[in-house]
Amino acid sequence: VCVSALEPLCGERRKLGNETDEFVKACVDLLAQSEVPSHVRRSLEGRVRDLRMESVRHALHRVITEDLPGDTEAIMTVDRAYSLRSQIVHRGRPDDPDIELVNHEAEVVKVLRRIYARRLGLSL
Repeated sequence: VCVSALEPLCGERRKLGNETDEFVKACVDLLAQSEVPSHVRRSLEGRVRDLRMESVRHALHRVITEDLPGDTEAIMTVDRAYSLRSQIVHRGRPDDPDIELVNHEAEVVKVLRRIYARRLGLSL
């Protein structure tokens, strides 16, 4: 799905701050003291540590807000497309079997073009 083409524009995902780091450390420490089997604990620890960083969805919101300030429609368009992508990736199909994927893709392409145009100093 075309929304994946926006992800490289996010650059490195940003840390969420000291409070989040402290919370994650406390969770990892608690996990280390648990009786969860070691192979599961290692997997969980990696997933918990990843919580220190902004999610891809949050990073996409940040990019759109920075590149297209005040454009709530662009945020909603990308959010809908990202949700649709997640449905396909995690469940193998969209929740709505009648959804027109091509329409969502076209809307995301418009947002992509506007972001690139702004970054390159071009007009559309």
